[in-house]
Amino acid sequence: MNGYIKLKEYWQYFIPLIIAIVAVFLAHVMSLNMIYGVLFAIILFLVALSIIFYSSGIKDGHPPHSWLVNIYTYKHEKAWEREISLISEANDSVKILGISHRTRLARPDFEDTLILAGEAGVEITILILDSEGANLVPKAVDEGADPNIWKSDITSSNIHFKQIKRDHPRINVELYTYDIFPIWHMVIIDDNKCLIGYYPTGRPGGKSPLYLIEEDDLSLLTPFIKYFNSIKASGKKIIPK
Repeated sequence: MNGYIKLKEYWQYFIPLIIAIVAVFLAHVMSLNMIYGVLFAIILFLVALSIIFYSSGIKDGHPPHSWLVNIYTYKHEKAWEREISLISEANDSVKILGISHRTRLARPDFEDTLILAGEAGVEITILILDSEGANLVPKAVDEGADPNIWKSDITSSNIHFKQIKRDHPRINVELYTYDIFPIWHMVIIDDNKCLIGYYPTGRPGGKSPLYLIEEDDLSLLTPFIKYFNSIKASGKKIIPK
């Protein structure tokens, strides 16, 4: 009886693992390259998570899994405050992936916290969508936005980040543009914590759930780190170290 109770309690842990294994197998069968193979696995993994926690009725709560620390139903003020808090807690690195970072840069606490982290020796890497790339217009149209406004926002953000570097030359910050259709937005701290969300079809990324995950024995954070690093490797450096 105790064994049955334990199995009933922990069965949800195995669903994402099984999904991930199937995803890797299918990616191999379809001969996907590394970026899209990892992306495919992560998509199926998060779909499994969404089903699990939606069926459990968990909203803005603390789920029972050790690696999933919190879920935010969308990027409201508490989620923004948590992002700023995570950056302030960084000891080694901060990795940020988004489209234009316009909303982040509109928050003085984001810029101030980023500068303080950089001055403390934290390595900062920021990935921003290429304003002249092939994927900006399709994504803007998908969200019902004006591509020209997006291009202007990205250009302004690039100028803003460059100004931060000029004003604070000692901070270790790198900025890269990427030209891959935006699926994920994330903030990775010290390669052991990650606040991650996705861009839903037809809606901005801020309207989707956010998952705060931590490194654990299953290394479920690893695919997101590899995805970030693969996007960086394919990108163009705008601000050097």
